[in-house]
Amino acid sequence: DEIAKLDPFEGTPIYYSRERLAIVTARGVQPAWVYIANPAFRQDGLLPSADYLAHLLQGREFLSAAYWSALAASPFHPD
Repeated sequence: DEIAKLDPFEGTPIYYSRERLAIVTARGVQPAWVYIANPAFRQDGLLPSADYLAHLLQGREFLSAAYWSALAASPFHPD
């Protein structure tokens, strides 16, 4: 029930679809819900908002050091 609460925030089903994928983790393969961008809305050069990027960076303990560093170095939309 909780994952469905994210759908309106992510713009599902218009901007993103929600799909269940197998994700490789340090503890093995785990099922996870992921949001996939609708191809009709994808564009080169799109940037996350500063708030959204900050939200992602708060998940540091769940991300590899390399991935977190890449996110931290990402440009963002100035809102």
